[in-house]
Amino acid sequence: MGDEILHLFKLQYRWYESEFSSTILATTKEKEEIEQDLKEIASSIRIDRKKEEGAHDCLPEAYRRIANFLEQKGYTVCYFLSNPEYYVEDIGFLKSVKLYKYGIMNKVQKTEWKRLKNARKSLKT
Repeated sequence: MGDEILHLFKLQYRWYESEFSSTILATTKEKEEIEQDLKEIASSIRIDRKKEEGAHDCLPEAYRRIANFLEQKGYTVCYFLSNPEYYVEDIGFLKSVKLYKYGIMNKVQKTEWKRLKNARKSLKT
């Protein structure tokens, strides 16, 4: 990939009864180019409810079409791991060589599990 920088952005919508969807997209294009692509795509979306069967949900359908079009234009859809946060930590000092030892911890998972265990205890009482 070289020295290219990936720019990430979120495309999302909210619909009736709290329906919500979002997609994280990545591209090497600059902000101005991204906004131009989005304007071009959004202005070209036309949904004819009478002609298109199942197109009663216009906003979700427009969202899907815009996301698909961006993919076709070379944008990359990104997916998070189920628990994407990792922390670099100092985990000890090696006296014999006088160096610190480092490790990578996934703290969020431990915190969530602890919270779940405590929630279960409070439900039982």
